[in-house]
Amino acid sequence: MPFCPKCRAEFEEGFEVCGSCNVGLVSNIEDVPEPITPERAVDFLKDKELAAIVRGSVSACKEIVDTLLSIQIPAVIIPAEDVDPRSGVAMVLDVLVAEEDLERAIGLLNDEWKDLLEKDGLQFMNDSEAEPTEEEMNHGDDEESGEEYDDDDGEEPACPACGSKEPLKEGECPNCGLYLGG
Repeated sequence: MPFCPKCRAEFEEGFEVCGSCNVGLVSNIEDVPEPITPERAVDFLKDKELAAIVRGSVSACKEIVDTLLSIQIPAVIIPAEDVDPRSGVAMVLDVLVAEEDLERAIGLLNDEWKDLLEKDGLQFMNDSEAEPTEEEMNHGDDEESGEEYDDDDGEEPACPACGSKEPLKEGECPNCGLYLGG
C-alpha cells in the first residue's frame, strides 16, 4: 500500500499523490524518517548556533516552521529582538534554524516561499543573492515632497515596521503608512 511521506496517510493501490499534501506517495513508510515535532526541534536546537532565516508575522512564521519541520529541518520561532514591542508595530517574529542547516533551509524555502514573502512584505533574512529593487536604489529622491534623504546621518530607519528611511509625512511612514507621531 502507498503512503504519504508528509502526513503518513495510507492510500489504496493506484494512487500516486496525496491530495492533502500534494506530494508523491511512497511504497514503504519505514523508509520515511519520523517527522520532527516542535518539541523535538527545541531540544535539537538548544545547544546549537542559530541563525535567523525569516522575519514576519505569527501566521507566516508558523507556516514556514511547519514546512521546515516537514522536510526534516529543525526550526523555532522567537520574538524579533531588535523590534521594540512598544513601538506600535504588530508582533514581529524570527524563524531560527541551526547554522549548519541554514544554506539547505534557504535553498528549499527560496523556491517555495520567496514570492509569498515578498508579496506579504516579509524579509528574507540571509538572502545573499537578493538584488536591490529600483525603489531601494533610488530611495534618496522623494519626488512627491521634493525632499532628499541623507543616508550619512547614521540614524536608525525612520520606520520600525518596514525599515523605510524616507522622512515621515505628517507623522506617518510614506512607505507603509504606520503612524509614528510627530
